[in-house]
Amino acid sequence: MSVQTHERQKPHHRDMEASTFSRPHPVPLLKPSDLFNPMLTIRDVMKHDAPTCSPDASVAEAVRILRDEASEAIFVVSDGRPLGLLTDRRIALAVADHGDNLGQLRVQDLMRHGAPTVPADARLGVLLETFADEGVAVVDKEGRIQGVVRWLELLGHLSERALGKLIVNLFSLRKEG
Repeated sequence: MSVQTHERQKPHHRDMEASTFSRPHPVPLLKPSDLFNPMLTIRDVMKHDAPTCSPDASVAEAVRILRDEASEAIFVVSDGRPLGLLTDRRIALAVADHGDNLGQLRVQDLMRHGAPTVPADARLGVLLETFADEGVAVVDKEGRIQGVVRWLELLGHLSERALGKLIVNLFSLRKEG
């Protein structure tokens, strides 16, 4: 009994003539859709209550919010729109610089201006480009904060490779900044 081969199974002339000096082009190990569930949106994974405060809040008030929320960062908002971030690290460093007058400082004195944001209806893939160590603010169409996505919210929804890509992106941002 003879075995029939289909055209695509037959060896091709170009496959047999590979030079020892030629290198194959890299083939991606995974498609981008394999990094996360392509059906999920940011809204599906976000934490709905993001820690926020106003820029004119006292640093002590911000610290209480950070403590109560067990968070490392608080989004600074005005009219519900994120203006920036205040991290526990910035507060810790301010203690060294402003120890005597720390009680007089306002959040706006220490905050980092600008906060990473993503729309609630975006797919998870957008996080691969915008995610920051402190997380990312989820905003509605008017730019008002609706929630937050942090590491904890992502863990069950991204593949190991996607988490690795996020970490590489974060370290690249630290080197640039």
